[in-house]
Amino acid sequence: MQTGNIGRLIAMIAAGASLADAAAASNMSKRTAQRRLVEPEIQLEVQDARADLARQALGQLLDLRAMAFQCIRDTLQQCDDARLSLRAAEVVLRHAAAADTVLMSEDLLGVKYQLDELKKFLGGGEEAAA
Repeated sequence: MQTGNIGRLIAMIAAGASLADAAAASNMSKRTAQRRLVEPEIQLEVQDARADLARQALGQLLDLRAMAFQCIRDTLQQCDDARLSLRAAEVVLRHAAAADTVLMSEDLLGVKYQLDELKKFLGGGEEAAA
């Protein structure tokens, strides 16, 4: 894990900041930031940072979902309005589906990372054989 200016650049890019903003906050020129961001190890760190942010967001979403389920459960047990009950169920299901999508995205990021590592390994093997 990088620290200092490079660490700040990685964190800001992973969080979705523009290149210009991330470079300025990292005390480097936009061109220097561009050069650093094409380095394979920096690209991997950006991917890891994005995955960490996604995991954190997912954890928060799952905590909120559990609270929302409890709130809706409590409300539904006391509610005689069928429309309100159906609307509450719809909201829960929509957000549960969104959380599932985030989980699948994280799985895909992991597969992509493994594929990238395999490509490097196979590419390195070819170079060594040449």
